[in-house]
Amino acid sequence: MKTLKTFSVAGLALIIGLSSCKEDKKEELNPDKMVKLKFAIMDENNQMALGDDVKLTTGFDFKLQLLRMYVSDITLTEDDGTLHLVKGVDILSPVKNDDNTTTLNVPYGNYTSIKIGYGVDAEQNLSDPTSFSQNHPLSNYQSMYWPMINYRFVKLEGQSTQTSTSTDYLVSIHPGKDALYQIREYDFSSDLEVNSSSTQELLIQFDINDIFDGSAGVIDFSKEDANQVHMVGALDDLIGERFMINLADATKLEVVQPAQ
Repeated sequence: MKTLKTFSVAGLALIIGLSSCKEDKKEELNPDKMVKLKFAIMDENNQMALGDDVKLTTGFDFKLQLLRMYVSDITLTEDDGTLHLVKGVDILSPVKNDDNTTTLNVPYGNYTSIKIGYGVDAEQNLSDPTSFSQNHPLSNYQSMYWPMINYRFVKLEGQSTQTSTSTDYLVSIHPGKDALYQIREYDFSSDLEVNSSSTQELLIQFDINDIFDGSAGVIDFSKEDANQVHMVGALDDLIGERFMINLADATKLEVVQPAQ
């Protein structure tokens, strides 16, 4: 069982300052091992795919038609407290099997926890998307940059019907802005040992219902214009923050052995 720790953006500078003596801010360039980190959206025990329908506990039928998101500053903590930045930034889709995995650059060692940022950090958010090669996660070609807010941390789109009224809603939730960046740390139930013979893979699962009805509150498509969030006003900021907190808190970590 994992322990989930939450970090506020306001406290991030303090955390970085306190840990700077042990943390190399450059991503591991010569790793001993490449470890896969997979992301999946779950409807109870079922892994969702693009185009799937789900009955949300908020009272809506929902068809997921697009989901892309950034993860960044992925850091492993060694058993002696040393921090290793094993992935600077990546973009993926947890509902597409060919695009739901990032590869971590990991030195050999025993690790006690992993920290993941959902979205991009403030420094990355100031990047010029035209300065990157086409396949880079922060490139213009990813269609995640919008000058009004810089990078959109997540693009979630779909169609929804309120079951009580049969009213249809087009859903387009594109949260961004520095204050919405979420960091979560997951403790391993026992140390993650990475060596020449280890084969473990890491899996982050999101509960689809907790995304829309979670720790920060309910996202009701019929109220507050919550079906259309593009960060262009105070209400969008409120719903966008609620969504990002719910998204990050809807996660759990598993250490799995790949099928042989």
